[in-house]
Formats: sequence, C-alpha cells, structure tokens
Amino acid sequence: MESTNNLTSGDRVYILGSTRSSKWYFQDIPEDKVVSRKDLEYMSAEFPNFKYLVIDRNEALKGPNNVLSKYIVENRSSYDLIRIDELDVYVRI
Repeated sequence: MESTNNLTSGDRVYILGSTRSSKWYFQDIPEDKVVSRKDLEYMSAEFPNFKYLVIDRNEALKGPNNVLSKYIVENRSSYDLIRIDELDVYVRI
C-alpha cells in the first residue's frame, strides 16, 4: 500500500496484536524496527517515537480502553488511519 510504503520505509512500528499479526503482516520489516509488546504502560512514553502504531482489531476487543488506544484518541489529529485486513494502522503525519 503506497500510503504506508508497505511499512518498509525504515520507520519504527509498534504493534498491539497477536504473534500472527506481528510475524505475518510485518515479515519484510527489519526486526529492530518492529516492536510488539503488551506492557503498554511501560511502552507508552515511546509511542510518539513510532511512525506507525498498529492495533490488531481482534486484540483491541480484549481491552478496548488500553493505554495505546487512549493515546491515539488523545493525539488523533497527529495520525492518519489506514485499515489493512484486520489491522488499524495509524500513521504519524
């Protein structure tokens, strides 16, 4: 997808999702650029440093009021939303 450069631009990606979403969808991205962790409170200070914030919609159903979702709502004007399959990809403008 052109608007995300297929997520291979070298920018950092944070994923809230399953192993499938982090391994399957992001297999072509250098490993040191992709972070998939569930300790959201710890990672929240880093959210502004990621070009892409990705939420697997199935994972979001388990905890819709998580720290990442709240961060995105509070900073919505700084991100464009792109839906790819079961993922919501927020791209920092």
